[in-house]
Amino acid sequence: MVGPASKSTSEISLEAQSLFIQLQAHLPPKKAAGIVAEHYGLKKNAIYQWSLSLE
Repeated sequence: MVGPASKSTSEISLEAQSLFIQLQAHLPPKKAAGIVAEHYGLKKNAIYQWSLSLE
């Protein structure tokens, strides 16, 4: 079986990135990633992996 293609980190919009950065100031990275993923319809893991590249 073939599943849907996952969103790569390059597909994370600037708006989603900005929201993550703002939320990260107040929440743990995984929680912030979950909120951004739900809001923008992205994969939580993709956002979390992108956030690791910020460090």
